[in-house]
Amino acid sequence: MLQGMRRGMLALNPMAGESGSIETLCEQVRHLQKDGFLNELCVVSVVHKSYFPFSSETYKERHDEIVKDIEHSLAAGLKERLEYQDIQILEAPTSTDDDVVRTISEWVFKKRTNFLILGVHGHQNLAHGSLGGIPSTASFLSPVPLLVINVAEPVHEEFNSAPAVLLAVDASEPPSLRALRRFAKIIEPLKARVQLVHILRKRKLIGQRLRPVANFDKARRVLLETAQQLQNFGVECNMEILKEQRSVAYTLATYAERNKIWITAVTSPVRDIKHRLLWGSTTHSLLGHLKCPLLVLRTS
Repeated sequence: MLQGMRRGMLALNPMAGESGSIETLCEQVRHLQKDGFLNELCVVSVVHKSYFPFSSETYKERHDEIVKDIEHSLAAGLKERLEYQDIQILEAPTSTDDDVVRTISEWVFKKRTNFLILGVHGHQNLAHGSLGGIPSTASFLSPVPLLVINVAEPVHEEFNSAPAVLLAVDASEPPSLRALRRFAKIIEPLKARVQLVHILRKRKLIGQRLRPVANFDKARRVLLETAQQLQNFGVECNMEILKEQRSVAYTLATYAERNKIWITAVTSPVRDIKHRLLWGSTTHSLLGHLKCPLLVLRTS
């Protein structure tokens, strides 16, 4: 079991309690609680007046009633499925993704939370090309590691095996020391089998230019350096270099399923808003393939 308090903040949309996917989300989070990854959980939801078909005056008059209705709806959806400390309904200044995530982030920081947890229907969002939004914004703005759970996937047999964690390493953009320190702090107490994996990408044309890819020697060097840094933080790991099949996300997801991985971790570089579309590549695609939770760690 993990030592010390491990607080998770589960962010739900106001109507989540009425969604059929709430059961799958609860099941996956419950397994993480049972196996010691989390030992305290709070629930948060964010509202804004534009979410409701009322005038501003009506919304203001019915505000307390609306908040209570949302609390009751979420509590009814969670029922006995999940142990949690409380449900907090917050109000964002606007309905933009940035303001919603900033509102949640302020609460996460105030509550001294270790993880922000989001449930996402990966297959549905991937099919509509709309996964950006809250998950993408949270990967850049969350003050704590982000755990994204694909509610399209029920709990699979990986949770019946010994804890195993995959850290995907991009040799062209290696994880920072800060990200590795965070990863080690999260994983080390779990005593999990840790696997570092780099995918040798196929060369692909983007416009008229070849996208730069790392060769085997560079990938091996970066993996060795990463393994050494993790060892300094008390985490032993194995390393593997794989060739891309279909896509990087498909290759990682296939590896994770075959090796009964509990959690797949990736690092997310800090970029400005113009570069957020980069979420739509590997990390975006992973949620359409992964059957286990995805841990996103900011590199700085």
